[in-house]
Amino acid sequence: MNDPGRAGGYFITEQEIDGRMMSTPSRLVLTEPSTGVSPVGGAFGRSVITLRRGCLAQVYVDGVRMRQTEQHTVDDILDTELVGGVGVYPSPYTAPIEY
Repeated sequence: MNDPGRAGGYFITEQEIDGRMMSTPSRLVLTEPSTGVSPVGGAFGRSVITLRRGCLAQVYVDGVRMRQTEQHTVDDILDTELVGGVGVYPSPYTAPIEY
């Protein structure tokens, strides 16, 4: 869903998350414009979130930045069932100022 409070941002609600039935948190953004996931570390189901041209996305969990690496992905620290919403901002120009 388009986030009317931000130019170019998207927000995935809890109801949309429940309806998508995605296996991992990183896969929640697959249907959003300019986002994707890349498998890492050879482990099944572990991915990092990417933006245009394969650049790693900056990920914030409850306002705290989480650095994505092959050893430390969003899939390692979050359970999809516990995610209440996801904001997606495909560029620094569309993100809220605090990010």
